[in-house]
Amino acid sequence: MWGEFIYDDNFEQVTYPRANAVAERLWSPKTVNDSNEALNRMLIHHCRMLSRGIRAGPVGPADYCSKIYV
Repeated sequence: MWGEFIYDDNFEQVTYPRANAVAERLWSPKTVNDSNEALNRMLIHHCRMLSRGIRAGPVGPADYCSKIYV
């Protein structure tokens, strides 16, 4: 990951959401192209990363994880 504003303290926050988007496209079949469904999967995976201690930056509403993991 390279960028003008990527530092040690924000590397995870920037890298993981972007890597998640790339993985969604590369691992999904070509016929899977609904961006709303992809967003739902990315939001759930974001919550999974947070629960595992990865400081991933947000991809949606800030309180999303508290709603699905109550």
